[in-house]
Amino acid sequence: MILVVHIGEQIMMRLSGKRGEKGESVVLDSRSFLRECLAYLRSQRQDPTRLDGILLLSGEAKFSLSRQVTTALNTLAFAYGIKIAGIRASFLDEASMLQGLRALHRVSPGVPTLPWYAGAPHITKPKKRQWHEKV
Repeated sequence: MILVVHIGEQIMMRLSGKRGEKGESVVLDSRSFLRECLAYLRSQRQDPTRLDGILLLSGEAKFSLSRQVTTALNTLAFAYGIKIAGIRASFLDEASMLQGLRALHRVSPGVPTLPWYAGAPHITKPKKRQWHEKV
């Protein structure tokens, strides 16, 4: 079984295997993602140690969301010795699944994946001082 996670406007997760998909896609919260991910696996009666891989599909997600989910999945993969691969994919369709599976076969367990960003982070910059303001 492969844990498939798609990051877009929302975080979607499902299990996929040789016999097709297992369970419904669920929408998760980024603040408690790792806890919810493990709870989802338990609800599907899937032991994390028996996963064949984790596939991360990153779409038009916010910068922080991509970093949080990727970090949590890398942690899960490292802790259980699971292969993880990430690709850029706007939609969770058959073509992106095939591309992701090819990427997953090329990686080794314990090697983390990098996040894909839709854009630059939103960083607040200091205001420019006016000529009449004191320093």
